[in-house]
Amino acid sequence: MKMKSNNAVLKEIFKELSKYFESCGWKLESLGKYSLSMCQAPRSDVKHSLMIFESPLISDLHSERVVGISCGVDVFFPEVEAVIKQIIHPISEDMGDVSVRLNLNALTPPENLFAKSLHLIPYQDEAFSKALTQFIKDFDVYLEPIRYRMENSDIFLDEDYYPEKINHWTWDLRRLAYFFLHAKSFERDRLVKKMSKKLEVFLENVDDSKNVFFEDLDVLNKKKWARSALEVKKFIDHSAMLRK
Repeated sequence: MKMKSNNAVLKEIFKELSKYFESCGWKLESLGKYSLSMCQAPRSDVKHSLMIFESPLISDLHSERVVGISCGVDVFFPEVEAVIKQIIHPISEDMGDVSVRLNLNALTPPENLFAKSLHLIPYQDEAFSKALTQFIKDFDVYLEPIRYRMENSDIFLDEDYYPEKINHWTWDLRRLAYFFLHAKSFERDRLVKKMSKKLEVFLENVDDSKNVFFEDLDVLNKKKWARSALEVKKFIDHSAMLRK
């Protein structure tokens, strides 16, 4: 791959990756100049969207003849999101098509990434193939097992399971909505009580730097967790009348 332009290299990257992911059951949605989109619908109540795109490089790498790419999978549970919208966002017209987002860079060991955020793909043939193989391996090892568990919405029945690198309160909100839809009333009430106790402890100590919920979180993510906890509280409070 000698003296190819950046666009030509990206085209080759997306061509190879689309071929690989199609062999794994993904369907092509769009292939653009800077991104590749694919999708899967394992069940009628679950949709997965895969996005691979060029990431801006730090300026001093532009002369190194490499392309930086990032990847993520959006997981969408339509029925679950509809319940959340009904109970806590009834005025909102559009909440988007994402329940949780799995980012490959967050799941991949830092030593496999450049600046902890992207995979570098060199232009040269041998290095190109090696880097692309590593990208696919990282996806299959670190992201795919989590995505695979989300092919069925009954994953929410496992009350001890939280996907790696996902805000626990964001996941708990979806779990509550799933139980609201599918569980028997006594199971739903039991989960609500369990979540209420957990919320009480969390919100009482939300400003405590030693809060066990905040282990290994930076300041920005602490704020996100706190906001998500309030969404869970709102869901419990607003759904109380519907549960009667």
